[in-house]
Amino acid sequence: DYQNQVYDEYTVDHVCLQPTQDVVKTTTNTEVQLTSRLFVDGKRSQPALNWGKLLRDAHEIGGDMYVTIREVRYTVVNCGEYRNGRNILHHWEVGLR
Repeated sequence: DYQNQVYDEYTVDHVCLQPTQDVVKTTTNTEVQLTSRLFVDGKRSQPALNWGKLLRDAHEIGGDMYVTIREVRYTVVNCGEYRNGRNILHHWEVGLR
């Protein structure tokens, strides 16, 4: 049992999924083509999660972070935190493949 990965599951409401064909570099310096980008609003999306920390935690234990939208499972490649002029979180952009 200790070798089986355990995943926390969250349901996040009020997000926007957009298709993309952007090519990004991963933390291992390899290029990956994204299929979608998930926008998570800083005010309207609930619950408020720290997507960057979740992704770092997954990578630190040697795993991946997954997002399921309309029964399609995506792997999270990267995420960016965007703040407004008053340093308040505006939104997260989560790159998916």
